[in-house]
Amino acid sequence: MKLFAPEKNLIHKILNGILVIWFVAAIVICFSFIVNNFLDDEEYTKEEFEIVYCGKADALEEVIYSETECDAQYLAYTLREDDDIYLKRSLIFSAGQIVIVG
Repeated sequence: MKLFAPEKNLIHKILNGILVIWFVAAIVICFSFIVNNFLDDEEYTKEEFEIVYCGKADALEEVIYSETECDAQYLAYTLREDDDIYLKRSLIFSAGQIVIVG
């Protein structure tokens, strides 16, 4: 089956182009969710987090969070670990997109 055969109508060529773009995008999105789900990020301890983000080291030129924000941001950083259910749900949705379009 040729998607863009000369004997096809213009509307069929446009729809086939949209479906091909949708299919490629679904594969890319699914791959990104797979990478995010199965390759773990480095987890910082509180001391490492303060060094990297709160300017506790002398070598750090730019402070990202102030002293008062540092504890709240570390708490938010530790709570992001609970977002795995959303990553898995997104992975299932994107795999469903591949099945629907493919």
